[in-house]
Amino acid sequence: VSTQSTGEKRKEEISQQLQLQLRRLLSDEEGAGNSGDVITRTLLREYLEREINMLQLELTQPEVLLKQLLEQRDQATQRLLKSSVVLSEQRQRCMREYQDLTNLQRLVQQKHTVHQDTWDTEQKEYVEAYNKHKQVEEEHETLEKQCQSLDEKIKLASKDVQRLLKLRKKQDHILIKAFGGSYGSEKEASIEEYVDKMKEFRKNILNTKAQ
Repeated sequence: VSTQSTGEKRKEEISQQLQLQLRRLLSDEEGAGNSGDVITRTLLREYLEREINMLQLELTQPEVLLKQLLEQRDQATQRLLKSSVVLSEQRQRCMREYQDLTNLQRLVQQKHTVHQDTWDTEQKEYVEAYNKHKQVEEEHETLEKQCQSLDEKIKLASKDVQRLLKLRKKQDHILIKAFGGSYGSEKEASIEEYVDKMKEFRKNILNTKAQ
C-alpha cells in the first residue's frame, strides 16, 4: 500500500511531465533553434527547471504558512505581555509576604509575644505566594520560548517566501525576454501553450494540497 499523499503523487506526476516535455521540446527532432529564434534551448531549460523548483516550493505553501505564523506570533506576544503583568504582580506579592514574615521574625527575636496561629498564617501565606510566583515564572518562560521558536519559524518561512518571489520574478523576466518581441513562430506558440498548461497543472496540484 502506497503511503504517498495525493499532493506528493501529483507533485511526482507533474515533475515527470515537465521533464518529459523538457526533453521533447529540446530534442533534436524539435530542432535546436536557429540563431534568430526568440526561444533558445538554454532559455527553455532554465525556465522549465525553475518551474519545477517553483512547484516544489509552492506545495509547501510558504506564503500561507508565513501568514499563520505571524498570526500565532501576534497572539503569543499578547499572551506574553499579559503574563509579564501577572508575573510582576506575583513578584510584588511574594516580596510583601516575605517582608511580613521577616518583620514577624524580628518581633520574635526582640522577645515580643507572637501567637503561633499568627506565625503559621504568615508562613503559609508566604509559601503560597512563593509557589504561585514560581508557577507564573515558569509559565512566562515557556511563553518566551514559544515566541523564540515562532521567530525562528517565521525567519525560515520568510526565506522561502523571498525565494519563491525571486523565482517568480526570474520566470517573468524569462517570459518577457522570450515573448517580448513579436509572436509568430510555431515553436513560440508551442511553448506558450505549454506554459499555460504548466500553470494549470500547478493550480490543480495546489488545490489538491489544500483539500
